Amino acid sequence: MRSIHERQMPFTARPRRLPSRRDLAAMQRFPPPGTPSQIKTADSLLDAAHVSHNNYRYLGIREDSINGRFEQFITVDQYTNGLRLLASEINYLFYNGILNYVSATPTPGTNLDTVPSLSLARLRTLFSSDLKKQEAIGSVGHGLRDSCYKAEFGYYNIAADGAPENLIKAWRVSIKHTGGTTFWYPDDFPFAYYKDSNGELIGFAGVFVHLD
Repeated sequence: MRSIHERQMPFTARPRRLPSRRDLAAMQRFPPPGTPSQIKTADSLLDAAHVSHNNYRYLGIREDSINGRFEQFITVDQYTNGLRLLASEINYLFYNGILNYVSATPTPGTNLDTVPSLSLARLRTLFSSDLKKQEAIGSVGHGLRDSCYKAEFGYYNIAADGAPENLIKAWRVSIKHTGGTTFWYPDDFPFAYYKDSNGELIGFAGVFVHLD
């Protein structure tokens, strides 16, 4: 597995305070989850199944024995052009070392560039506005707009289920919580996805809003 890391740019969203240059330039890098032994096992399983994992980053590697059957469950993020496909994870399930189930078709890649259009200041405004709307209907708690946010630039598949992949450039913005990681990303609910072209909301907190 190639050493690909999630790239995140944290910034602070507070009333009448724009992000500093240091906020805008800062980046955090998280190592792949799992121990070296688990990653080696996952690599071996995918290799044996003839699944390329050069553009994968492991999110979860779990093992269990059920009724005498040894199950191994691997969850991966996909990357293309060095950017993550947001909300496009793939699950691989192995029974006794044999691939039994794949949850999605891997991306064929894209010709889209890797240059963002939206500024972090604009994303801060968009996410704060959507948080305010969600506060009004009681779907999120109050006070989150005074939290630090984090934003990740990547690609998003706007195709309907079963349709050919249709990637666009997009952002994932969320509350930046503190704490370590194990096999999974830190808990950063609520979150939202935005089109990079115009800032249109794609979805908030995992709830579908708009894909046209």
